[in-house]
Amino acid sequence: MILYLIKFTLLFALMLAAYLLLLKADKRFVFNRAYLWGALACALLLPAISLPQWYEEPVFDAEVLETWTTVGPAVADTIAGEQSSADEVVIQKTGYSWWLIAWLAGSALMVIRLLANLYALLRITARSKRLSAENRHLYQSDEATATFSFFQRIIVPAQDDPVTDEVVAHEMIHVKHWHSLDMMMIELLLSVAWFHPLLWVFRREVRLNHEYTADFYPSAADKNGYCLQLIHYPGDSRTHTGGVVGSNFSYLSIKNRIQMINQNKKSRRAFYRNVLLILFLMIPAVLSLSFMQVHKTPVIDDTDQFTVVIDAGHGGIDPGAKADFNDVTESALNLMLVQEIKAMGSDKLNLVFTRDGDDRVSLADRTRLTKQHNADFFLSIHCNFTKKGTPTGFSAFVGHEQSEQSQSLVDMLMQSIIANSDHYLLDRSEFHTAIEALQTQKASFFVLKNTECPAVMLHFGSVNNEKEQALITDADSRKAIAKVILSSLEQLSEESTK
Repeated sequence: MILYLIKFTLLFALMLAAYLLLLKADKRFVFNRAYLWGALACALLLPAISLPQWYEEPVFDAEVLETWTTVGPAVADTIAGEQSSADEVVIQKTGYSWWLIAWLAGSALMVIRLLANLYALLRITARSKRLSAENRHLYQSDEATATFSFFQRIIVPAQDDPVTDEVVAHEMIHVKHWHSLDMMMIELLLSVAWFHPLLWVFRREVRLNHEYTADFYPSAADKNGYCLQLIHYPGDSRTHTGGVVGSNFSYLSIKNRIQMINQNKKSRRAFYRNVLLILFLMIPAVLSLSFMQVHKTPVIDDTDQFTVVIDAGHGGIDPGAKADFNDVTESALNLMLVQEIKAMGSDKLNLVFTRDGDDRVSLADRTRLTKQHNADFFLSIHCNFTKKGTPTGFSAFVGHEQSEQSQSLVDMLMQSIIANSDHYLLDRSEFHTAIEALQTQKASFFVLKNTECPAVMLHFGSVNNEKEQALITDADSRKAIAKVILSSLEQLSEESTK
């Protein structure tokens, strides 16, 4: 998402700069309006288009996604000694990032602002009375303080002085060109992306373009007289709601409008030259800043061992489930168990881990890692969330599209887990019974349906059950579960090679 925003910003900035330097001063206002919207559409869409990349490069950041291959007890001891022991892992309080809260708060304020202005506009238009039988768009309102248009209605204030033909003609252009629709779409866009300064620049330029367009025809007969009306007209867009999503005659940028009215139209030759210059300068920039590259995933197959990708679910800004009775999150529990497995290691397995810290790793990267390492099995470790008093949160899931071979490997793993729990969890009979009753269920989780190797998602208890949460927070029981998992995977590798 960050890379997309960077590309969008650079691309949109270039296109807006080209408009401001080469097109804004031209009186071809309809073309300029189309260019502004086209620039926004290109900046939004092009960075999201995927094109194949014809060279290979590593997909994963080595600091985040790293492979640990254990080759024996000596190496396992080294690994356990070099990194902090899983016994010492501190459960972190994981919450939503401050920027997410700020974004939601800003969006909420923008939506409230938009709804308040729409309500005021709709109230004025609903209470207005049709002013002219000849002009179906013209209405009069006691609440309006200045003439403005909103979609297909022109609202004039009830006053002693009649509204001039030039003012009505100006607003009629807004109506015919559906300028209110432009402003409505911009306000909706700003409700989501209010933080982006270029969108506010875009809003200003679109609104100015609307006013330039609406000034062009009424001012043709008497430019000086029309400019005087702009200066002396008593309305102000700040005094009523038409200035938010509607259009009004007395718009704030009077100086710019008067300058545009008195400016001569550029020749076609100059216009075409500017357009060609924009194309010449922009095409290379557009091609270089847009199109998300689809990497060919290089396969790392430098071992004959049974390769297992072990995934600690959630992480980073995604804490997963959270206990009602304390601040423990599913993400922290998942990571503690995976770190225990990593610390133990195995000389029979090539173990690959999707994360080793409180990092956010995308679901696509987790599944792509299985392809990169030509994995034989994918195990995603999670915790469940059950309501208080629910006896167990142990569950297992496989994808709907698992082949018979994949399903048989999953069944082998489940049988091994049950068998190993007899040995390692015998003194915890309630949990052993729960594991023994495990039945794999079909599910459409992304990591299950997008891996090319057999895959299973295991939920080791409920984060919201004090006893089951303690299975992972307690060092001894956590080690027991890690031994169950490793022993089961080792048996699976032996069975699969027979």
